[in-house]
Amino acid sequence: MKFKAIDFGKIIFLIFALYVSWFREAFGVHQLFLYLPIIVLTTIVGIAMLKKRILYVNEIPSIIKAFIILGVFALVTCPFVAINSSWCFSSIITFFAYTIVCFDVYYISYENRSYAWVMNILVLCGIICSLQAVFHGYEYWTSGVYAITLGPDNNPNYLGLVIIVSLFAYLYDVERVKRYFLLSLGIIALFSFVIIQTASRKNVACLAIFIIVWFVRMIQSLNITKGKSSTKDFIRLCVLVVVIICVIVVVYTQMSSSAVFEKFTKTASSGEGLSSRIFLYKEAWKLFCTHPIIGVGFDQYRFYSSIGKYSHSVYAEILSCTGLIGVVLFFRPFFLKLIEVIRMVFRTKFKDYNIMMALLMFVIEILLGLGQIYIYEFYHMIVLTIIFMISDSSKKVYCDK
Repeated sequence: MKFKAIDFGKIIFLIFALYVSWFREAFGVHQLFLYLPIIVLTTIVGIAMLKKRILYVNEIPSIIKAFIILGVFALVTCPFVAINSSWCFSSIITFFAYTIVCFDVYYISYENRSYAWVMNILVLCGIICSLQAVFHGYEYWTSGVYAITLGPDNNPNYLGLVIIVSLFAYLYDVERVKRYFLLSLGIIALFSFVIIQTASRKNVACLAIFIIVWFVRMIQSLNITKGKSSTKDFIRLCVLVVVIICVIVVVYTQMSSSAVFEKFTKTASSGEGLSSRIFLYKEAWKLFCTHPIIGVGFDQYRFYSSIGKYSHSVYAEILSCTGLIGVVLFFRPFFLKLIEVIRMVFRTKFKDYNIMMALLMFVIEILLGLGQIYIYEFYHMIVLTIIFMISDSSKKVYCDK
């Protein structure tokens, strides 16, 4: 395959992805490593677009359009509502930078007619983060327990998010999973172990959902239940069952001494996690009631909060910071796409593995949104972009039939 100049952008994106997923979290913030790759990547994409002299706006995923419109809205309203304008503008600049990278990824994928390359980069980032967490992890004190992260500034929830996204990117390619079956089981085990050690309840719950649904889909893809399986398929099934049994035994015997189990039991008995979230949501609702139309300003919740933190929920954050207008601008295309993906799943009678995986990751993102904020983290933004690209490409396939 002939190497195109735009393919160099893939290497630059790899550098950027490694920075935001691994280097920044393990070794600290270096703004040059954040913005220089973005400038180079966008320059490469910009030159490619100038050569083409055409851009099909209708082809751009609607989530990227939503990012852009929300960012412009936040930029326009910031001077009028933000109580800390410098912080607001800084957050908007970072948000636009992440949006530009999402567009760059889309454009390179569009030109290559494939998004497999970005999936592979996300998998590589997940493996690197997991290996560091296992062999050189940092004990991070959170909610009365020690969790494993990459460094003192690496929130366990963020590490869990990175690995969840990497797991999705790896399992999305079912043929790769089948071809390298034992290696795949090893990678799944590695990712699962790290997610559990982060002691993030949301990510552990999402991991369980992911593995269960993937296991069922994997059984179906092996054609065991239809009597059409080959010897290799039968062996894969046996190995998979044995591994699942071993995992259950290990979890049952070892989980009780893990950080996540301790955190689960502590918060379950005290209700600390739920009560703190409810308190944050109530504060967000009060802010919305006082500023219902345009909110209090992008990333301004933390300056109104009595505990000085962001709301820990994308729904509460967008509602309080951007008001009803922001909610419509962001969540309208979000939930319209969800409905579209669900319809495609039913239309294909649950047989299309790729669209099923996209829906699964979509649902997990919705669940993670209860405790995390999409618009402040690149990994949320890029996985939403990928989900929308998968949906758009699948829609074309079924519309052409």
